[in-house]
Amino acid sequence: MGRDIIHAGAAAFPIQIERLRNPKLQSYPILLAPPNDRAVIFAVSDEARQAGIRAGMLVNAALKLCRDAVVLPPNEPLYFRAAAEMNRILGELTPVLEPVRQGQTFLDVTGSHRLFGGAVNIGHKALKEIQSRLHLNLRVGVASNKLVSRIATCASSPNELEFVRQGEEAHFIAPFHVYLLPQVTQKVHEQLLALNINRIHELALVSLSHLTLVFGKLGIQLHNYAQGIDPRPVLPPTHSPGIMELKILDDDTNDIELLQANLFVMLEQVVGQLRKTRTIAQKLRLFVRYSDYREDKADTRLPEVPDYEIQLFTIGHDLLERTLRRRVRVRQLAIKLWGLKPKSTQLTLFASNQPSKTEIAMRAMEKIRTRWGYDAIRFARG
Repeated sequence: MGRDIIHAGAAAFPIQIERLRNPKLQSYPILLAPPNDRAVIFAVSDEARQAGIRAGMLVNAALKLCRDAVVLPPNEPLYFRAAAEMNRILGELTPVLEPVRQGQTFLDVTGSHRLFGGAVNIGHKALKEIQSRLHLNLRVGVASNKLVSRIATCASSPNELEFVRQGEEAHFIAPFHVYLLPQVTQKVHEQLLALNINRIHELALVSLSHLTLVFGKLGIQLHNYAQGIDPRPVLPPTHSPGIMELKILDDDTNDIELLQANLFVMLEQVVGQLRKTRTIAQKLRLFVRYSDYREDKADTRLPEVPDYEIQLFTIGHDLLERTLRRRVRVRQLAIKLWGLKPKSTQLTLFASNQPSKTEIAMRAMEKIRTRWGYDAIRFARG
C-alpha cells in the first residue's frame, strides 16, 4: 500500500515570527543574534542572505557586508510556542505527524483521505489554515515518502504546493544537490565531492558495490535515497516521564571549570526532585548548545542511580567531557533524567546499620535547606 507524506515547512521560521511582531521589519535585512560583540548569528532573512550573510557568522563580520541590517536577540520561548501552535493546527488534519525542528513537520495523511480528500487537498488545506490562522508563509511538498516530500518543499515557492506522483520520485530529485539527502553530513559530503559527485543523479549512477566499498552500510542507504526510496515512517514524538533542568549561561563560555560548576548545581536540583518523589532514574542525558546554536548531546545508563549529588556529579563530569566536541563557547546546558521508577524499599541482606559520613552530611544539608532555603548552604564546587 502506498503512503502519502506531506512535508510542511515555514522558511526562516523565527524571522517570520519577528516580522509578525513588528510589521515594520518586512523589507529590512534581519539578523538574529545574542546582544554580544562576538555573538554568532542564529538566523538570517532572505534579504540578508542575498547580501552574503549566513547563519554561524560573527555579527561584526556580517554588519560589514550589510550595514543596514537589523540585529535582534532571539526569543526562543516565543518561537517554541509558535511552533507548537503550528503543529497543533496540522494535527487537526492527521494524528500522525513528526516535528523535525521549529517550523518543519512531516505528516502521514494516508489514513485521512476519507475526511479531507486526497493528499493534495490536505496539503492545500494545511496551507490555507496556517496562512489564515497564523499568517505564516508555508511551503508544502507531497510525495510517497519523507525524503521526496522534503525536497519537494525546497522546490516550491511560499504558500505553494509541490506534488510528486508515485513512480516519479527518482526523476524529480535527480537534479538536486546530494547534501539534501538524509545522513549526508559535512564529512560524507566532502567524500562525495572528492569522488566528483555533487548532484543526486550523479550518485544514482554509482553502483551499489562501489558505494558500500567507500561508505560501508551507509552506502546502501545512499544508493536507495538516490533512487528516491525512503522507507522511514513518520514517527510522532514520544513523551516519556522524566526530570529536566535547563541553564542558559549569563555569558557564552568554554571555561570547563565554570561549565562543571553550573552542571553540578543542575544535578543538585534534579536529585532534589528525585528525593521528593521517592523515585530513581535509569538514564542521564546531557545537552550542550553552543553560541552558534548547534547542539551536541550524550547520554549514559545509570546502573545504580546514586542518591547524592557528589556521586552523581562524577558521572555528569565524565558525560560533559564526552559531550564537548568543539572549541566553540557554550550558551546553554540541559540535563534530563528519565526511565523513572519508584525507589525500592527492599533492605539489602548485608547492609550496614550505620549511615556513611557522606549520607549524614547530605541529610544535614537537606534539613538546613528545608528550613532556610536552598542558598543557605552550598557546595564550593557549585
